[in-house]
Amino acid sequence: MKKFEYTTDLCRSGHLVDMMRPIVKAMNRSGFKYSIRYDMDGWARARAAMDPGHTIVMPTFDPAVCDQSDSYWIEATDRDNEVCAVIAARRFDTDDFVELMRTGHVWADNPKHHRLRLCLPPSFAMRGAILYRGGLCVRKDHRKSGLSWALPRLVALISIDQGIDFIVSHNLADLHGNGFTFRVYGHAGSELCFDGTEYFPPTEDKRKAFFVWTDLRSSLRNARRDNDVLITGGDKQLCDLAFLAQRPNQVGVTPRVEMALSHH
Repeated sequence: MKKFEYTTDLCRSGHLVDMMRPIVKAMNRSGFKYSIRYDMDGWARARAAMDPGHTIVMPTFDPAVCDQSDSYWIEATDRDNEVCAVIAARRFDTDDFVELMRTGHVWADNPKHHRLRLCLPPSFAMRGAILYRGGLCVRKDHRKSGLSWALPRLVALISIDQGIDFIVSHNLADLHGNGFTFRVYGHAGSELCFDGTEYFPPTEDKRKAFFVWTDLRSSLRNARRDNDVLITGGDKQLCDLAFLAQRPNQVGVTPRVEMALSHH
């Protein structure tokens, strides 16, 4: 795998700073700050501390089972400087991401299970610089604060700056069904990937899950639309801006999300 060549500080690119300014201001106004970190053990510890009932570590970001040299995570802190939300991302440079899923290499360097049977369409293909985004957790007392909307967008903005072709993840059927995939996480497309009869590595059991993605062009359109909402929204709190961004017609902004996969 080609090394993910981050800048020394991912947020020092002038263009990226400009793109991130509206959402960072909104977070700061609501008492939140963020940091980009590379110690994936730190992500696992922070996530476990916020949600001790969640005992399974997302394997894609688990240094015990995967090389994390192409990974980072974002930590959000509150007014008391306590960690209140995290999200993780890991880059794959590949000619066939679907094959990485079938072989299980998205979730382990040395998969121990059999070759996975996916229910994606036969013609489905994806290649290039793929960023797997996941491991999102918001502390219980800060839920509905807008952080579950903001953190995926911070990752998306960094991805635009890095020239990522696709941001991807897997969403369980309940999350996908209630609209989180598109409204909250900002994805542009989805396909059923696990039909509930096959082993699903992130949960270590059989689950129904969708493969979800956003291509670079859609990420750019999302960023422009979101920034329009953030700027038009003035001095509103992050939770209110996140609500409006999921309903852009309420602030006179037309959605510009492309809902189709660009096949390579």
